[in-house]
Amino acid sequence: PLIWLRDFALQFYTYHALFHVSAGFQGGKLVKRLASSHSPDPFCGPNGIAPPGHIAAWCTAKTAGGARVDYHIPVEFLTPAQPRKKGQECFIMHGEYRGGIRTVAKCNTKNRTVDLRLLPTSNITVAVSFDDVCLVEPTKNM
Repeated sequence: PLIWLRDFALQFYTYHALFHVSAGFQGGKLVKRLASSHSPDPFCGPNGIAPPGHIAAWCTAKTAGGARVDYHIPVEFLTPAQPRKKGQECFIMHGEYRGGIRTVAKCNTKNRTVDLRLLPTSNITVAVSFDDVCLVEPTKNM
């Protein structure tokens, strides 16, 4: 299900892909939070290389101070996170622009579509279904 993450791993050298984690993983402890893939390698993190069918990801703990907690999460428990507002960035998983990371110009949660800028300084956009994108964030500490 996450073939695009392996196919375009170089795109994630400076970005984290964000995922919703289903209740089936560790009794649902991450169900209301987003998990971020590790960067520069989404298949290797501080816990070592992720087993086949897993990604290396992290979340902040719910405790005071929110320490970062690392996991190896099976891909069947992951769903790509969708954008919610203008200015966020998305990786395009499917379609003509597959493999690109673009900025959200407009987000329509009711219709489950997002308009993505084709160039950073351009008003030219492409409409993409939520099913074809994954929310990403730039890596802060490189």
